[in-house]
Amino acid sequence: DVVGVSVRARFWPLFYGKVFFDEFALAPISNVIVGVDDKPIADKGLIPSRYELYQNYPNPFNPSTVIEYALPEASHVRIEIYNLAGQRIKTLISSYHNPGRYKVYWDGTDDNGLKVASGVYIYRLVAGNNIVAKKMLLLK
Repeated sequence: DVVGVSVRARFWPLFYGKVFFDEFALAPISNVIVGVDDKPIADKGLIPSRYELYQNYPNPFNPSTVIEYALPEASHVRIEIYNLAGQRIKTLISSYHNPGRYKVYWDGTDDNGLKVASGVYIYRLVAGNNIVAKKMLLLK
């Protein structure tokens, strides 16, 4: 039985017209594996091995940015935005999360819904006994 067929030919801009194959054979794919794997999800690399806070993107940003983070175990998670004076501007997340990789969006507003000024901001992940922080730049 043939599982899949893939043919790809590109000759543009050197050739226009039809392509003919004199010899064409379909062969079964022998390395297809179907079954149930009893390894835990963490062994497959789906659950992160450590707490991670990734660099936001885009950076610099206007008007919004994405912040990704990873949790190796279930825990209460807080993600907060601070200005350079150390004042908390916005709490993006404050809830319990299962292990895995997540993303959250920030639209450049404070907790009152007002747009914040251009400048450098610190975003901080607090999960379990772990605290990780990174800088980001809002340009208007």
